Amino acid sequence: MRLSKPYVSKYLINLFIHLISAPLVYKNKERETSSAEARCLDTAFYEVMASRLCLLLLILCGLNVAQCGLRVYNVYARGIRPDPGNNNGDGYVRMSCGPASTTTHVVFNTPNPNWYEELHYYGASPGNYLELRVYDKDVIFDDLLGVCATNIQKGTRKHTCRLSKGGYIYFTYTLS
Repeated sequence: MRLSKPYVSKYLINLFIHLISAPLVYKNKERETSSAEARCLDTAFYEVMASRLCLLLLILCGLNVAQCGLRVYNVYARGIRPDPGNNNGDGYVRMSCGPASTTTHVVFNTPNPNWYEELHYYGASPGNYLELRVYDKDVIFDDLLGVCATNIQKGTRKHTCRLSKGGYIYFTYTLS
């Protein structure tokens, strides 16, 4: 059975409140007892808190495993062609998937740039839209050299796109 995110969030909030509030009620009762009983109850309180926090962490870790993680890496281009007056480009890439986005550094004066930045997005799902836009950095206005877009799938995939102004962009992504 797959649960919707609002239901899971509401359930986790209620579980967290229960796990934290029950030992606190127990701790307040401790104040009404003698010091020997208080030490015993104090030890029991911390044991209960430790076991409940472990349970909570186990639940939260289990939910994170269900989320997909996207990693885009090994991004490079070959044969990019900037404006006619400039022999070599000053290329950079803007990568985006959902709300996650990053822009690489500019690789100056080469038609074959390699970018070593990565994009990580932990809320990705199969079918999400991944877009890489390749630009040529200029003084006044950066030129868009081309766009590469794909719907992501589980696993590791190598992808190649022909850019609209010439050249190719290559990248690898892994969706786990």
